[in-house]
Amino acid sequence: MKFVKRKLIILAMTALVGISLIISIWLLRIQEEDCVVYKRFVLKQRQSSSRRNFIDNRGAKFHIKQHGQYWILYNYLVAKNFYVGNESVSLSLHGEYTDLEALNALVRRWHGPISFTLFVNGDDFRRAENIILYMTKCTVFGSEILSFVTFNFMMHEDHIWSNIPKSEKDFMSRTTDCMSSPFILYNETYRRLKKLIYPSNMARNIARQTVSTYYVLSLDINYLPSAKFIENFLKMVYKLDLNNPFNTVYALTVFNAPMPKVVLPETKEELLEYYEKNKLYLSDESRRIPYIETWLKSSDELKPFSILHIRKHEAAWFPWYVSANEYEPFADDRLHHESFIDRSSHIDLLEVLGYDFAVTDNAFLLHLPSLNMTLNNSIFFQDERNVTNFTNLQHHRKLLTLRNFLMKFT
Repeated sequence: MKFVKRKLIILAMTALVGISLIISIWLLRIQEEDCVVYKRFVLKQRQSSSRRNFIDNRGAKFHIKQHGQYWILYNYLVAKNFYVGNESVSLSLHGEYTDLEALNALVRRWHGPISFTLFVNGDDFRRAENIILYMTKCTVFGSEILSFVTFNFMMHEDHIWSNIPKSEKDFMSRTTDCMSSPFILYNETYRRLKKLIYPSNMARNIARQTVSTYYVLSLDINYLPSAKFIENFLKMVYKLDLNNPFNTVYALTVFNAPMPKVVLPETKEELLEYYEKNKLYLSDESRRIPYIETWLKSSDELKPFSILHIRKHEAAWFPWYVSANEYEPFADDRLHHESFIDRSSHIDLLEVLGYDFAVTDNAFLLHLPSLNMTLNNSIFFQDERNVTNFTNLQHHRKLLTLRNFLMKFT
C-alpha cells in the first residue's frame, strides 16, 4: 500500500514538473514574440520620426495637396542627391519663373540640397517648364541643378495650366531648343496680368516642408551665401554648447553685391577688401544691424565660422538666419509679399517665443539685384502699399495678445 502511494506521489510530481516545463516554454515563446513585435514597432517609429512630412528612406516623394485657394505639387522634380539629418544644410527658396536665372549662381556656390517653390499660374507654368528644361539640358549648371535642386510647384485653383506633365519623367522627357535661350523671352508675367497676390509665406513654408536635413537656411532667391557655407557651418555647430539650442537661430550679415562684372567675394577676408575699396556697400538691411561695427572689424587670420555673440531681437532688425527646421514654427501663410510684413511678422513671432539670435561671424549673404520686377510698377501693388501701416498696426496688436497668452505657460 505504501509502495503504491509513493508511486502515485512520484507520478504526480513528475506530471507537475512536466506541466511547469510546458508552461515555461510557452511563456518564453510569448515573451520572444512580444520582444520581436516591440522591436519592429520601435524600428518603425524611428524610421517614421527620422523623416518629416513626405520624406522616407527612399527619398522625397511626390505629393499633391490643396491648401486654401492653392494647389501644391510637392517634390514634383526631385534632386538626385538625398541628404538627411546633419549630412548637410538645406537651402529653402521661392520665386517665379523670372527668378530662375539666379539659380545658376546659387547652386554652384551652395553645392548642397536646395528646395525651391515656384509660383506658376496659367502660362507662367509653360515658361517655367521651358527654362528648367533649358537650364538642365543646355547649360553647364545642368548636372548640379539635377543633383541638388528639388522643385515644388504652387498655383491658384482658378489659374491652373492645362498641359501640366503628369510626372517628373514626363516633364523631363520633353524637348527644348538649346540654340534659343528662353531667358530672352521675359515679359509681363501671367500673375501680373491677372493681378494675383504672391503668397510668399506659403511658398516659404512649402519649401521648408520638403527639407530633410536638420538645419535650413530660408532665403529669397536674390541672396547668395558665402562660399563653403555648409561645411563651415556644420563644423561650427558641432562644437557649440548652447543654453537654448532648439530656440536659437544663427543670424547672417547682409551686403549689397558689388558692381556687375566684378568677381563676387567668397570669404569675409575678400569681402572686407571690397568694402575698404568701396567696391561693396552695406545694404539697407545691414545698416539696421545692431552689431555691424563689431562684425566689420577685420581679423589677423582667416577664421572659420564662429558665434560673435548671442542676443535677443531688436526693433527694425529682421535678419536672415539658419534654423533647426523641426523646431522653428512655420510662417503665417495668411501674410504675403504685398502686405510688406510677411518676413517681419515671423521675426516678431520668434521674438515673442523667446528665440535667441546667435550672430555668426565670417558668414555672410550678398544681396543680388532682383531679376523679378513685377512687384515694382503695378498700380495694384502700389495700392496695397497704402494699407501697409494699418496692417502693421493690426499685426502688432495680435502679437501683444499672443505674448500675453504665452506668458501663462512660461
